[in-house]
Amino acid sequence: MSTRIPFAEDIDFGELMAASHAVQFGKDLCPPDVHLEGDSLIAVRALSDSSLDLASFGHVAEQVRVWVVFVLRLCRMFNKEIVWRTQESP
Repeated sequence: MSTRIPFAEDIDFGELMAASHAVQFGKDLCPPDVHLEGDSLIAVRALSDSSLDLASFGHVAEQVRVWVVFVLRLCRMFNKEIVWRTQESP
């Protein structure tokens, strides 16, 4: 999967945008858990520590954190519904 990231100011911003796209793509796969990896220590710290002051790309890190929670909750609900339906059907 390859996508051009418009207005990528620096590598850290690009890493966070890639993480954002990966989490949105993962929504279609409904994973039981989400693990993000990256080459940029600054981007990894931005995702793991919400108290960092990252004016230029903090909003993207927050978006990724929110998407991860949303995707996990959505997929858990979806997986529970599948289990319930399979248990109800003969």
